[in-house]
Amino acid sequence: FVKPFFSMIYKEIIQNKKEFETVFGEIDDKEVKNYINMINHYFLSFSNKVREKADQGDLESIFLYGNFLYFGYGIEEDKEKASKYFKIAADHGRSNAMYYYALMLEKGDGIKKNDKEAVRYYKMAADLGHPDAMNSYGLMLDNGQGIESNKEQAAFYYKKAADLGNLVSMNNYGIMLEFGTGVEPNQEEAVKYYKMAADEGNCRGMLNYYVSLDNGDGVPKDTKEAIRYLKMAADQNNECALFGYAQLLDFGEDISMNKTEAAKYYKMAADRGYMD
Repeated sequence: FVKPFFSMIYKEIIQNKKEFETVFGEIDDKEVKNYINMINHYFLSFSNKVREKADQGDLESIFLYGNFLYFGYGIEEDKEKASKYFKIAADHGRSNAMYYYALMLEKGDGIKKNDKEAVRYYKMAADLGHPDAMNSYGLMLDNGQGIESNKEQAAFYYKKAADLGNLVSMNNYGIMLEFGTGVEPNQEEAVKYYKMAADEGNCRGMLNYYVSLDNGDGVPKDTKEAIRYLKMAADQNNECALFGYAQLLDFGEDISMNKTEAAKYYKMAADRGYMD
């Protein structure tokens, strides 16, 4: 019997039983285990059916089975084998498969790292309208990773991805606008993209929007609103935001001084690797 993803859920429930019981009431260990086993068996049966269709050449099944192999859904995790399924689907025009295969190539995740091939597959997916691939291709262009650096093209792909809702690209394009990298500098437009990213939950966007509000760059200065966005980023455990918010509490800068709370946030920042 295979023990994939859902076995981890069982372990999590048992290890934190008291916390779960405060929300869901009394938990029967045997009942939970039986339920998890039932789900495991379902995924095992389903993955076998998907594999059969994949072996018959169905592209949707090929991509889906690659996901099962990559994440260990219903079967043992096998990232190297997953990459082969992703590549087959990618080479037959599936943009999602192109993106996942490129990501594996870039990270050396289960297969040999190959930045040039990663760039090729990212661009293929990006040119088919995949927002995450646009952002990744923009990053490769921005950093000169696997391809000659081209800030103008990086900005172009960041903007395309941002306008399609990619949060990381919203922040990345904002940075390029702020500093005039690959595009004409435009602080007001940069702030617009920072806020878009921030309001959708991107903590780097929150930090950049906080700085803009705090300094009055491209937007009217608003210290109270700036602190609200800094706290939002801190609540997402961003180490820079945690440290920055701790300093405000420590010195009573624009908020009530609270040394105890400051110490808590300093510790959280340190625990996440922040070094002053």
